[in-house]
Amino acid sequence: MAVALDGVRVIELGQEIQGPYATLFLADMGADVIKVENREGGDLARQMTVGRIAGEELPHGDFQQYFFLLNRGKRSLTLDLKQEQGKEILLRLLDSADVLLTNFRPGVLERLGFSYDDLCEQFPRLIHATASSWGPKGPWATRPSRDMLAQAAAGIMTKTGMEDQPPLPAGFVAGDYSGAVFAAMGILAALYAREQTGSGQKVDTSMYGALLALQPWELIQASITGR
Repeated sequence: MAVALDGVRVIELGQEIQGPYATLFLADMGADVIKVENREGGDLARQMTVGRIAGEELPHGDFQQYFFLLNRGKRSLTLDLKQEQGKEILLRLLDSADVLLTNFRPGVLERLGFSYDDLCEQFPRLIHATASSWGPKGPWATRPSRDMLAQAAAGIMTKTGMEDQPPLPAGFVAGDYSGAVFAAMGILAALYAREQTGSGQKVDTSMYGALLALQPWELIQASITGR
């Protein structure tokens, strides 16, 4: 039986959680996801073993649980995108691709020559998706980030913890996971739009924006009351 994204090819330039989790949804829906990893060590999630996170004394301490969880059902290769040969190989991959997704900081792909403007003329049907921390514009756009920082900036941490104690983050990586869901949703919408128009488009999502979007009642309450 055919699945929803049969025939859709996704090139992932992803690290750790947000980008790989977004393309995992697409892979589970039948897309052919090709993951491009750094030549030096691969995806950073490969370093996040059971032992490193929870204690070396635990069973299966060398198991790369993050990486296997978020990258099942994908194919993978390594490229050095600072070298011309690596760039040429990526361009050949994009020639047969429907989606390019990255969660690199805004500006990284632009410096490598793979911005939306660089690619849309050559690949007009390509959907160019970026899942960042803070979004593509503004004073924080190129700042590094972690899930906890996005939770703090979006106000999630003001509602957790005990009275008279410092705020606490949620007990899971809420920014990474919700950012990934919004990125996958944007890509699906862009694929549908392409069926109507024949053209790809740019999709921009962020952890910060996703966490704000998950608080509609809280934000309207604060804007009305000032509290």
